[in-house]
Amino acid sequence: MSTKITLDNILIDKKMDMKKTQLLTLRTTESVERSIKKLTELEKRKPSDEARLIIEIGIKERLKQLAIEKYIKNEVTLEKAAEIAEISVWELLEILESKKIPYRLDVEAVTGR
Repeated sequence: MSTKITLDNILIDKKMDMKKTQLLTLRTTESVERSIKKLTELEKRKPSDEARLIIEIGIKERLKQLAIEKYIKNEVTLEKAAEIAEISVWELLEILESKKIPYRLDVEAVTGR
C-alpha cells in the first residue's frame, strides 16, 4: 500500500527566510512514511519540511552518483562530471579518491585554463 504525501508551498528553513517552492505530490511506501514521522519527531519539524529536506539531500547525492557513473564510463570529463554533480572539481576529486576510483586529470579542468 502506498501513502500520498503533499508538500506545501512554503519552505521554512532555519538558515533561510521563507522561500516560495513548487507543490509536489508523490506516492510512497508506509515504511517511508514511518521514517519521515520518526525524523519529524526527532527534529521537531513539520512532515513537509522533513520530506523536502530528504528530497533535497537525495537529489544532491543522486547527482553525485550519476556524475561519477558517467565519469567512470568515460562519458564525461572530470569538469563535466563536477558540473553535473553541482560541486567543484576539487570536491569531485576528493570523492573519487575516497571511493578509490582512479581519475584522469585534465589540466584545463583543474586549473580552469
